[in-house]
Amino acid sequence: TRVQVDVLSVHNNPDYWGPQPVDEFWPERHLTKRHPLAYMPFGIGPRICVGARLALCKFVFLIFS
Repeated sequence: TRVQVDVLSVHNNPDYWGPQPVDEFWPERHLTKRHPLAYMPFGIGPRICVGARLALCKFVFLIFS
């Protein structure tokens, strides 16, 4: 049996991100330590998103060009 985490719910969970709405810009929320799995944009484990490395490389290229 496989168990998959509902990533959208984790990314919008006020237990991880604080009482402010998650769609509101509030940079102070990132000053405190969070659980390492509170943000998983590409998943985790051996079956992570196949485009993760490509997306990160493109992001680095965009930033430094």
